[in-house]
Amino acid sequence: TSLNTVTTKNAQMMKLRGQTNPNSAGSQMKLYDAELSLSRAQQAAESSRIEYEAVSGRVLREVDRFKAEGAKNVRATLAEYCAAQAEFHRRMEGAWGELVPRLGEIDLDAHVPTTTAAGVGAAAAA
Repeated sequence: TSLNTVTTKNAQMMKLRGQTNPNSAGSQMKLYDAELSLSRAQQAAESSRIEYEAVSGRVLREVDRFKAEGAKNVRATLAEYCAAQAEFHRRMEGAWGELVPRLGEIDLDAHVPTTTAAGVGAAAAA
């Protein structure tokens, strides 16, 4: 990663600083190259950090949007379910409203089978 590169480049530069002879042009050039390399690595790390923050912000906004859409869909589904349940119970109330008066018209005594001792015995024998 960019941060690892910066750490490595910084360590290399510090090592060169400890070994560099201030009077040697070759040593000075190596140190300059190391500083330049470190500077580029730091710029790349900063660029990566900025890009990471931008992507992270987009992802968080998308997660929030997804949650809001999900909540909206759940609310709509529950509202549809409640409306369907209300309609079902209205129809059942109407069906029972028609059925209850008819039940009152039925003569239960006329429909109850009477059994005699002979009938019970005959049914048991069959």
